[in-house]
Amino acid sequence: MSLRPYFCSVLLVLLSVAGFSQVKKGYKFLAKKNYPAARAAFLKQYQHPVYAAGVHTGLVQIRLEEEEKRLDSLFKLADQLYIAAEKWESLSSKSRKKLFKKSKVDTARFRELLTEVERRALVQYHDSTGILVFDQHLNKFPDTPSFAIFQQREDLRAKMVTWHLKSLKQANYAILDALYNHHYDLLSQRGKRYPDYVYSFILDAFVKEHTYRNLATFVKEQPGHWFSEACWSEQAVEVLHQDSVQLALGFLRQYPYFILDDWMDLHINRLTNDGLLIDSTEYTPSEWTQIQELSLGWDLMKQLRSGKRTPSYDQDLLRYLQITAPSKRGYDLFRLALSAYQRRAAWDKAIHLLKTTQQLYPDVMPPDCDKRYLFYTSKDEWFKTAIDIMQRPADGFSIELVPGLSQAEREELAPVFSPDGRSLYLALENGRNGLDVFISHFDPQQNLWQTPERVESLSSAADDIPYSITRDGREFLIAQGGKLMMSTYGASDWQKPFGLPLTVNEFPWVGRATLSPDGRCLIFEGSGNKKEAHEVEPPFIHLYRMVKGESRFGWGNPQIMASLIIEGGEERNPSFGPDGNLYFIADRWPGLGQGDVFVTRSTKEDWSEWTKPENLGKEVNTLGNENHWLSIAPDNTSAIFATDELSKKHESELYSMGLPRVAKAEKRQILNLPVGNIGQHLSPPKRREMVLQIRDAATDQLISEIKPQGESRFIVSLPGSWAKIRYQVFESVKSKVPLTQIGEYVLKPAGLQELPELILLQ
Repeated sequence: MSLRPYFCSVLLVLLSVAGFSQVKKGYKFLAKKNYPAARAAFLKQYQHPVYAAGVHTGLVQIRLEEEEKRLDSLFKLADQLYIAAEKWESLSSKSRKKLFKKSKVDTARFRELLTEVERRALVQYHDSTGILVFDQHLNKFPDTPSFAIFQQREDLRAKMVTWHLKSLKQANYAILDALYNHHYDLLSQRGKRYPDYVYSFILDAFVKEHTYRNLATFVKEQPGHWFSEACWSEQAVEVLHQDSVQLALGFLRQYPYFILDDWMDLHINRLTNDGLLIDSTEYTPSEWTQIQELSLGWDLMKQLRSGKRTPSYDQDLLRYLQITAPSKRGYDLFRLALSAYQRRAAWDKAIHLLKTTQQLYPDVMPPDCDKRYLFYTSKDEWFKTAIDIMQRPADGFSIELVPGLSQAEREELAPVFSPDGRSLYLALENGRNGLDVFISHFDPQQNLWQTPERVESLSSAADDIPYSITRDGREFLIAQGGKLMMSTYGASDWQKPFGLPLTVNEFPWVGRATLSPDGRCLIFEGSGNKKEAHEVEPPFIHLYRMVKGESRFGWGNPQIMASLIIEGGEERNPSFGPDGNLYFIADRWPGLGQGDVFVTRSTKEDWSEWTKPENLGKEVNTLGNENHWLSIAPDNTSAIFATDELSKKHESELYSMGLPRVAKAEKRQILNLPVGNIGQHLSPPKRREMVLQIRDAATDQLISEIKPQGESRFIVSLPGSWAKIRYQVFESVKSKVPLTQIGEYVLKPAGLQELPELILLQ
């Protein structure tokens, strides 16, 4: 018999023992902070087939304990951790146990170190100039970095951009310019308004830092900005460069339709210190008349901003608009005044203002100007739509900040009601972990939502965002790291999420999503356009649907919802209501603002055809852009939504509102039946397949069959039209073996109702 295999085996064992000995020494030296000795021990086994994972991890720990701060080095450390994780995954379970016993290296340790790497980078650059310094480092990397470095770099970039979005109005010109030019993809991902906001703040920040005198420099640095491209911008810059009220007044007379006349108005205001430095003897009669008109506008603006209106405010406003129309400065004041009327629910005044000004601001192009700004081309249709919406009868509800859920210095995102309405899931920033899923429970005695708590089973190292729960509480749609995932309810809690089919998760771009109440239809915002390398969000976002059961793999292929599209527009933020209504935001359907909330209803069981979308109206939509994450209450009487448009802190907060009549939302009754001892002789899997059967007590008509949420309860959602029901529990849909006697219950008008416990059959 050959001794060769025997000697080879012995040699492998000796090498393994020696390799592990070096790794063990390395960690001992590391514990004693003897970094040179630890590094030397680790490097001896750098390529070891079994212990390399521990070696790479140890070397990263050394660099971190040596206080490594350079961004490029930190990215390379992240790369080493990805390599260590790959090597760990390739090990046998026996090798993993042995390595963990001596070095405490495992998946959790890799995640901890990656988080520490990211924290080091953020601490170094998380300040007012962080974006600029970060952009300088980006230039040091090759165009095609390794996946690990690219992923770590992109994660850090996303967190830095998010941080700067919280202080846009305080950001300086250089930071705003860097945000817009280098991070447009992430601005778009956070919401359509952000690119426009950053773009508008660029000019304001430049003027604040460099004054009007340097606007010629701005035109050179920002050739694509609307200010730089505007008709007669050269003449405007020349006038703004000089401290002459007469020149500015002459500009306003010469170009009365001009899109920059509001800037000239502001220039005169500053030159005259809000009118306090004006001496009538210095001006001609026509100039003095102009100045009086401007002063009236300044005073009206003060009243709007302070909320303190004089008795003559309404009349003065109409007079100012008539004498200054069709100037843009007058139109801007009109829009602000209309928004103020809308906030106060002063509908008669709002309608009167709209009808009076409709004739004052036609779509007229200024002479010798071919720039087709929306100001010149979109007012006619907007006035017709706005008057129609404002003339609808008011529902009388208000939009209120949800008490108890506002978290200090944390944005509240993506609210999702539990099926019984007693709890609310939401996404909150969780320090270095990014967004995690939290849950808040409603306290009926205090009439408040309690402090949110982290949901461990639905939170991961990636960003976790709740989207939708089915009506029976058995399926939960969430996003993890940008991928759509599904969690099912186990015996008593949500299980680890699993990915949806590649037909959706390999889509070019996927955003927010929602499940139909029965879980059979998934609607998500996405783009079918091919994205460029490393592009986060391509243009042209539309809604797509997928139906469960349309293929042998479960879900069918995504289909674009063509009937909801208007050319040149986008549809976003879909949310199913408990009655099957679909709420979404669109920017080209007739609306008050740049993006309004609409409602539509499916006319086919396969969700392939929908009614014409209807605008939710003047109490929901504003003249701005509604960027809502909407969740409809299970009883279909109200909604909670997240938005930053209404927040005084300029960050996303939660608000509550009623549902307008135009939604035709059918009120529902929510019933709860504890499982208790029902089916206790069945195995846990079979127990979760039990069925609660609901019938009309008067006609014995079958209303619904519901499976339990885990082993805890049945949740029933019924239309409000039913008066009295019979209910009974069976083994399953297929096996109609009764487990309980029949119970009867008279339904109450509304609210969550507890069904009386059923008597078990022996």
